[in-house]
This record gives sequence, structure tokens and C-alpha cells, in this order.
Amino acid sequence: MVDRTPLAVRRPYPADGQRPTANDLFAMVRRDELWVRGVLEESRINYGQAVERSGEIIARNRIDDPTALARLRDACEEEMGRVRKLIRAMPDARVRGVVTATSEDFESTVAITLDGVSIVTPHQSASADYDRLKSLLQLSTRHSALGTLPMVWRNGSAAVLLHEAIGHARPATAVLPI
Repeated sequence: MVDRTPLAVRRPYPADGQRPTANDLFAMVRRDELWVRGVLEESRINYGQAVERSGEIIARNRIDDPTALARLRDACEEEMGRVRKLIRAMPDARVRGVVTATSEDFESTVAITLDGVSIVTPHQSASADYDRLKSLLQLSTRHSALGTLPMVWRNGSAAVLLHEAIGHARPATAVLPI
């Protein structure tokens, strides 16, 4: 877990004589990896900081404080090691792991895709959610009498079109003629 101790900027005071405080500084390091069927396809690390001074935000893609950069980067790498272990247990999936450490918080998420169906989950739930996704996709397809089963529609926008074509469902309080 990232130490929640506020970061201090260790550089000369700005021209107006005001030294930025920990509340003025936001720093972030993000590690992002894409694994396809157990093979690492891409890996990148991004980092930067934003400092608020006199109502102005100055952002850049570097972190001036080397100690803060090392601490955030090390936290990301340590967590990504745990995420990689989870990903290796999903050899038939497309998996993206994203770990973000900031001066304020820490986040780790995993996006798992199997047969065109995806789930985004915290890394703590990734293994269980992967198993659930596999189970869902293994359900057999069968035909049933019209209107006896709920409908699940993949890939979003078609469901909206179907809804518009069919119309809104009747309210539960509607009285049907006998």
C-alpha cells in the first residue's frame, strides 16, 4: 500500500516566495500491462505531477521529487507483481492490469475478456470473477417458449434499438383486460 504521508516538493521556492505545500501537489505513477492468452503484449509506465499555485495548475509528465517518484514507482511495481500472478492463471483470456499509485491513494484493477465478454474488477476479486465469467460463458444455449426467459443482449447499443422498437414494459400496477 502507498504511504499516505503527504509529499513535499524539494526544490527552490518559486519567484513569489511561496513554497508549494503537500496540499498543492498531486503526483501519480501508473503501470499498465496487456496480456493476451498468457503472453505479455504491451507494458507501459506513466508518471507525472500537478502543482496548484496561485489559482493555477501546472502539470507535467515528470515528478520532481526523486524520492516520491521512487516510492510511487516501487509501490506500482510491487502491486503489479501480485497482479501478474493472477493474470498467469487466466491463460485463455485477454487481461489488462492497471495499477495506479498517487500521492493520495492507490488503485489496482483488472479487465478480463473472454469470448468478447468483459468484466472490470478490483484485483482482489479477479480470480473469482474470472471463474464466474467462464461459468457464465459455459452455460448451454437452448430455445424456450417466447416470453418465458429474460433476455441478455451483448454489445450494448443493439439492446437500446430493441427497446425502442418494442417499447416500454407495462408498469406492474397496470390492469389488464380480462
